[in-house]
Amino acid sequence: MVLKTMRPGPIFCIEPLEYRRVKALKSGANYSIHPFETDPFESIREMEPQLLDIVFECSGQQKAVDDATKVLKPGRKLVLIGIPPEGKYVFDMDLMRRKEISIQNIRRQNHCIEKAIKLIESGLQVDLMVTHHFQPEKTQQAFEIVANYQDSAIKAMIDF
Repeated sequence: MVLKTMRPGPIFCIEPLEYRRVKALKSGANYSIHPFETDPFESIREMEPQLLDIVFECSGQQKAVDDATKVLKPGRKLVLIGIPPEGKYVFDMDLMRRKEISIQNIRRQNHCIEKAIKLIESGLQVDLMVTHHFQPEKTQQAFEIVANYQDSAIKAMIDF
């Protein structure tokens, strides 16, 4: 949704869970790709022959990082947002070097609160992302549902 406000070129969502792909399309993505049913590189190259300027990797999964480096144009940027389970990624350094890919790490909460508030004030429909509401005494259940991708959860709100 935020990318759409910046008026970039086509936005691709690479996501294995169907309900999240559907939500991405409703939220502004132009295309969604299932990374285990379709080769993301081939799919993106078919639609964007010169590939992509920037990729935001949000899952923390090694396959997503591998796919991201393949779909980037030479000299472009890979933004790492996801947290890998083992705290490490392995990079194809031959591909990274040949493409001269830049990597930027993002700490999700760093310098973003004010910008997020302004986007919401300007009408960004963040309620599209909220799929569940919980009372405070159900906070643990909320965390478990979201963390385990249960019940088509994307974002859960604790209502006070």
